[in-house]
Amino acid sequence: MYIFTDLLLLLFTFLNHFSKNRKLISLCFFIAFIWLLFHDGFRWETGTDWLSYYPHFMHCLDNATMPELAYQKLCELIRSISSNYSIFLIIHASIIYLLFFDSISRYSCNKFLSLFLFYCMMLPYLGMNRQYISLAIIVFSFKFIIDRKRFYAIVLFIIALLFHYSVIICIPILFLNIKLNNRFYIYAFIFAMIINQMKVFNSIPSSMFLFLGDDIAKKAYEYMSLTDYAGNISILFYLLGISKRLIFVAIIMKYRKVLESKTPYFNLFLNLYFIGVVFYILFYNSIFQILVSRGLLYYNIVEIFLFPLLVSCFAGKYNKILYITLIVMYGITNQIKGLDSYVRPGYDDCFRPYKGLFINTNVKRTMN
Repeated sequence: MYIFTDLLLLLFTFLNHFSKNRKLISLCFFIAFIWLLFHDGFRWETGTDWLSYYPHFMHCLDNATMPELAYQKLCELIRSISSNYSIFLIIHASIIYLLFFDSISRYSCNKFLSLFLFYCMMLPYLGMNRQYISLAIIVFSFKFIIDRKRFYAIVLFIIALLFHYSVIICIPILFLNIKLNNRFYIYAFIFAMIINQMKVFNSIPSSMFLFLGDDIAKKAYEYMSLTDYAGNISILFYLLGISKRLIFVAIIMKYRKVLESKTPYFNLFLNLYFIGVVFYILFYNSIFQILVSRGLLYYNIVEIFLFPLLVSCFAGKYNKILYITLIVMYGITNQIKGLDSYVRPGYDDCFRPYKGLFINTNVKRTMN
């Protein structure tokens, strides 16, 4: 299933590169939408957090609750109509892909390369029901941030917050549609490195989360109990993670003037990506490590727009193909790394093989 989806999106990517038939490209875009809807909506016991969300949906009209009001009400609404969890998953996937496909249509210069990167990045988070919807809403809100209609963006932020409280980390996004001096990026990087090495965040008492409310505090304690932040994470992985991000930032900076002239929303995406890099450095190997793995999705998601933008900076069809190939390798590597992170002793792989209503139905899993 996963390999087929990768290959399908890659096929569409190269068709888009070589074909001038707009009707064919539109048809491929529609096929990609329907396929991803099937991929997510018809899964069964596949993906992260299954044992949290499936029982909650089945009992949400009784006494099962989620702290976020919007997600709770969505579950209650669908559960009042049907007890079939697959109907919920289809509706859930429809909301997400309608919002993401709209955003990709607006802001990507290579829609299928963006879809491929999106799939590679988000596949390991399949099953993250609440935050997935929040992420889709935040990305959709870019339209209003770019158009400087901040009121509508704030409304969408509040709606997203009612699906997942992690949206709090997105507040800076409202103010990042500006051009920042190159010195700002240098100073911010140095500041983040110093704060990280001082281990400032590890000295913060966990009781501070109580000021954010009981529900948020409870969830924070759960995340902290699952997070290894005691200095056991390899410094090599830390440096590799920083190097990868800084290399990409350096490439963007090289072509910054060209991209600014081509794309009015370029600086928003650049700032989002860089702030994501700063947060990565600040919180890596700290009590806020969970932000590195999940919270930064709100910032790192702009990779799906920035990578295709860089393709347009290379002259020659075959030079562009070479760059696209490098992007594909990057995407596949991230996808495999993300899926491997769920392999734990005592549990079955919750992603591989893909299990759905019509595929691998006999697979038995010990879910985590």
